[in-house]
Amino acid sequence: MVKSRVSDGTVFEEKVEETDWAKLSQGSEVAVVYVPGKPGFEILGDRPTVHLAAGLVPFFACVFFFLGYLGHRKAARPWYERAILKDRGKGKLPDP
Repeated sequence: MVKSRVSDGTVFEEKVEETDWAKLSQGSEVAVVYVPGKPGFEILGDRPTVHLAAGLVPFFACVFFFLGYLGHRKAARPWYERAILKDRGKGKLPDP
């Protein structure tokens, strides 16, 4: 755990990977993203980090639902708005 104190005196702790921990020593300066007045909105580093999947999953979900909507829109039309049937056979249908 890395214990950090920001400029206004607020102290917070954050878990750090073993490889990154080896690079730190007491008193090391580390960039911190800090939102005053919002506890829990602080992170070590120079920018907020979000995994790529956090953006791609909603994107693909929207595409999936949009394509589903397009398919449903055609399938849910009343009989008089659907494609015209073409009679290509000869005579009437056989009795069941």
